[in-house]
Amino acid sequence: MNGIQVARRNPRIVVALAGTVTAAVALAACSAGTGSSAASSSVATPSASASASSSGESGKEAHWSYAGSDGPAAWGSLSNAFEECQIGQAQSPIDVQDPVQQTAPAPQPDYRPAVSAIVDNGHSIEATPTVAAGDLDVAGEPFSLKYMHFHAPSEHTINGKSFPLEMHFVNKTPEGAATALGVMVEPGAVNPAWQPLITAMANVKSGAPVTAPLPWNSMAPTKFRAYNYPGSLTTPPCTQPVDWYLVDQPITMSSAQIAAFTSRYSNTNRPVQPVNGRTILLTGSN
Repeated sequence: MNGIQVARRNPRIVVALAGTVTAAVALAACSAGTGSSAASSSVATPSASASASSSGESGKEAHWSYAGSDGPAAWGSLSNAFEECQIGQAQSPIDVQDPVQQTAPAPQPDYRPAVSAIVDNGHSIEATPTVAAGDLDVAGEPFSLKYMHFHAPSEHTINGKSFPLEMHFVNKTPEGAATALGVMVEPGAVNPAWQPLITAMANVKSGAPVTAPLPWNSMAPTKFRAYNYPGSLTTPPCTQPVDWYLVDQPITMSSAQIAAFTSRYSNTNRPVQPVNGRTILLTGSN
């Protein structure tokens, strides 16, 4: 491809976060930090504790947020560990435009229902299966579902269009390579598959996680086309590369369901980043 050359679908790539954490764990940074919350919390999940902050030159933890002096424009200067937020040339999110059609299949979710731990990690509501909940098949390579969280509004945009919510399903291989599946949400019909999570969220406060069975097999679409591009974490430390797949058609939720998420967190989207010559693929068939 022209511009930045980033290996695609290489399940053996492992990226270190602060020298110790693999790319898959680093991807949990999307679920840590500070957004605009209607219900403040300091719960630390395993993923959040690995990436909520990073030590700067002074050894103090670097705090980041989505606004003000420690907002996105300043992330790269808050800590040496965050420098890729400023100097990285393959950053996420992006505005998806002019994708190149591909005959390669889109990734195939093969998730299954599982009891899950649901927490407020101080930036988003995050759901983590407590037992194996299936895989995302990417070109024959299984990536196990690890957790899901949301951003409001969407971080990625499609031809300049933003959506009220973007759900991130984070998956990894046993070796630690990660792939993110992004699903946009628009207002429409009630979505029964997401109601168990919404119901459980009402009981999530600071403290121990709430557990509930979630129908993971119904929460993510199973037949779709996907925009694929090489990117990064969308929060500090902005590690790259991360292989992104964005479902080309949004799912619907009712206005009340969307409000259940946005009443907890809003304005938790990093601004879109320059594409810098990256090729965006459109995989799968109608």
